[in-house]
Amino acid sequence: MAGRRQLTRRQLDRFLAAAYPRAINTHDGVRVMLRSLLIAGLLLLASVPVRANPLDEGISALNEGDYAKALRLLRPLATKGVPEAQFGLGVAYREGKGVAKNARRAAELFCSAAAKGGSDAEYNCGLVNALGEGTAQNFADAAKWWKLAAARGDVRAQYNLGLLYKDGNGVDKNQSQAKIWFQKAAEKGIPQAQYNLAMIYYTGSGGARDLKQAARWFRLASEQGDAQSQLILGRMYMDGQGVDRDYKEAEELLRLAAANGRDEAQEALGKLLLLKSAEKINPDAD
Repeated sequence: MAGRRQLTRRQLDRFLAAAYPRAINTHDGVRVMLRSLLIAGLLLLASVPVRANPLDEGISALNEGDYAKALRLLRPLATKGVPEAQFGLGVAYREGKGVAKNARRAAELFCSAAAKGGSDAEYNCGLVNALGEGTAQNFADAAKWWKLAAARGDVRAQYNLGLLYKDGNGVDKNQSQAKIWFQKAAEKGIPQAQYNLAMIYYTGSGGARDLKQAARWFRLASEQGDAQSQLILGRMYMDGQGVDRDYKEAEELLRLAAANGRDEAQEALGKLLLLKSAEKINPDAD
């Protein structure tokens, strides 16, 4: 089991991005990028009470862009060890909101807050360890914090934990465990998790091969714009794998995949054209 292993930027970009004290909805629909996340942070209350306390006011100010006020209110609370304040201040340092960006300070604040509980801080502490952002890269520590956040139901941690088990980063490589965590995130609608779960069923890497289940999860990811799922599902319809052969459905999916940048889809469309032509020439062929 390797706690520390250098990954390429492309590999690191698969991890879901950091939690924030407000909702972010800029998912690109194809792959998870470091700063494009569809999942909201969970820190903020729905509204600030009429008689707001300094913590509520500080978080509200951070969300509203009044960074001077936010820092003035959150810094003393963070010094006292209030985890929500540490989390909010960590976001400010990570993003350079009212202060110079300071990845080391952000990592310290996230992990200090994580030690007191709360899935957002646990998630962010895991993320900075996985990326080596402000701290030494350590996948074992990332796995530790993501396990805690995942157990609380944090879908970001569940998906990223699936990636760690899939590749054996920070944990022993275990496709069955990867399948469990991808399943949890897939059921909550994360297209990357749906794709990875589909691939496990498609290849049989986490148990028995199940093409029907693979098709089901590829379909769900395809509907959210995942081009690789569109490509594979299109081929499945073309070949009758796990689904009834349907050239029309295959063509629609392959054209979507091609439009979404999958060059292999053009080759598959060419094969589909030949199959359709052969069927017209010999309609009774099996």
